[in-house]
Amino acid sequence: MYKAKRILNSDSLRNLYNTLAYPYLIYCNLVWGNTYQIHINKLLKIQKRFLRLINNNKYEDDSKLLFKKFNLLDINQIYFYLVSSFMYKYMQNLLPSNFDGMFRYLSQNHEYSTRQTNDLIIPVCRLDILRRSIRYQGVVVWNQIYNIALLYNPLDLFKKHIKSCLIYDTL
Repeated sequence: MYKAKRILNSDSLRNLYNTLAYPYLIYCNLVWGNTYQIHINKLLKIQKRFLRLINNNKYEDDSKLLFKKFNLLDINQIYFYLVSSFMYKYMQNLLPSNFDGMFRYLSQNHEYSTRQTNDLIIPVCRLDILRRSIRYQGVVVWNQIYNIALLYNPLDLFKKHIKSCLIYDTL
């Protein structure tokens, strides 16, 4: 990237980032993306270094503006985006049958209607490792974005809206 910086413009460097770095950030992110922040921070620093290199910025410059400028998600936002996409697919029955029954609604616990009837039941987890799993985090994310999912029905439109909400901090 450092050698290509002298030859290529910022759009070509962004394409190079999307080709070389981004696939590593999304590969199996549902499994490792919610690990301890000390591990995620290493990847975030590398990601910020790539963005500063693309835009030819100094180390002291704010990286949040660069993420917005290039419409890119940081590593934490990538995890949220992928979990929300997974949960949307689950709720629309777009996943294989192996995932059936993985999550339960609050309405399955009792007969009467409440404000949280459409929310999912957050599983009881005594261990931190279970709180970092997709079974727990998926429920937390879905309960947070449930209203957005009702408004944007096709998967592509839902993903586009979630990404823009994450980039512009409106979620």
